[in-house]
Amino acid sequence: MTEMERKVAVIVGYQLRLLLLAVTFATAIQIDNRLVQPQHDCFERIALGAMLPFEKTFRNSDTNSLKICETLCLNDKECQTFAFGISGRGNGTCQLSANTIDATKSRPVGTIFDPDFDLYARKYNCFLDGPTNPPPKPGGKKF
Repeated sequence: MTEMERKVAVIVGYQLRLLLLAVTFATAIQIDNRLVQPQHDCFERIALGAMLPFEKTFRNSDTNSLKICETLCLNDKECQTFAFGISGRGNGTCQLSANTIDATKSRPVGTIFDPDFDLYARKYNCFLDGPTNPPPKPGGKKF
């Protein structure tokens, strides 16, 4: 093997290790923020880039999973709206609220602009325990 072939082999070896490291790192990071909403979902995304003011939330949780945030809201009879966001550093936040949001305008009333967050509302026909836990009728608590 010539000196040039040896150098090429070393460079190729480094490139393969770098590629393996990049693939390993990419599979270790999982961001669970959906762009498409499943049909059977109990929540509807009503705003992009919107978070709830802290005084309108009854619970804030650190999580990097939209599904966990959804489940937290679904399992709490008080929860009608939640905001979920992941910052550029990878820190996730889930905000739960008992309030319904007026989303008839381009920016939902009473929300704060934050490009890292999306706002979700419980669908009217979705409840956990049958008729004992229905969501509020239109005209319930709003802000």
